[in-house]
Amino acid sequence: MSVNTFEELKEAIEYGILPEKIQIKIDFGFGRNGITLDYLEELKKYIEKKNLSFNGIYSHLFAVCHSDGLKIIKKFEDVVNFLGKERFKMIHLQNSSAIEKYGSLDITTHIRVGMVIYGLQGDGFFDKNLRQVFSLRGQIAGIKNLESSDYIAYNLKSNLIVNNSKYIAKVKFGYGDGFLKVNENTKCLINNKEYNITLITMDNSFIEVDENVKEGDEIIFYPDISFSVPILNMNIYELLVIITSRVEKEIVDEIN
Repeated sequence: MSVNTFEELKEAIEYGILPEKIQIKIDFGFGRNGITLDYLEELKKYIEKKNLSFNGIYSHLFAVCHSDGLKIIKKFEDVVNFLGKERFKMIHLQNSSAIEKYGSLDITTHIRVGMVIYGLQGDGFFDKNLRQVFSLRGQIAGIKNLESSDYIAYNLKSNLIVNNSKYIAKVKFGYGDGFLKVNENTKCLINNKEYNITLITMDNSFIEVDENVKEGDEIIFYPDISFSVPILNMNIYELLVIITSRVEKEIVDEIN
């Protein structure tokens, strides 16, 4: 568990939580979470009096200015050494952009990456060597002949943008799973060919296809997320986290 104030730390220890299961967060001015530096002397005395050793200590390297980031790194190093580096199993500071900007640090034992895991770029850094490994994939659950129906789900076909396609394919997830309606009339990939996403309902999405697409074919959404973000006018972090646990669970179950 993470403790974000000195009082939280004392409460956790008094409650019987082992310090080996606790990570201490230090706040250098981010203002979100963490023990502030004015409690540092009191924290040191408490740790030494009880002879505590922790699972870890960390902070957040929030500065976008390179020189300010270097100052935070130095402050973090001073804090860790002041409290006793040997008292912490894990010491971590760098997020994805900090790894790009500052590389490895002598004081840290671990790194804390997010976007880089997916091969994606966040705000504030760019690496031409990063390759996207994130993908959102589904499977064609059925194909319907558009000529035999005036409706697609609850919607009149005449009210939708349909590009003279003869067939409509269905995949079983929609805006209830975090695949929002803003994705309508964007592109997806099936068999390495682009197809138009015509309609997104709560738990189904419909794609205009041709006779080359078959039930069971794999469909790939966001094949290049860097193109999708400006089209959808969404922050890349927002786009990623809005995909719900139901979709993630199905992906994990398939991998397992």
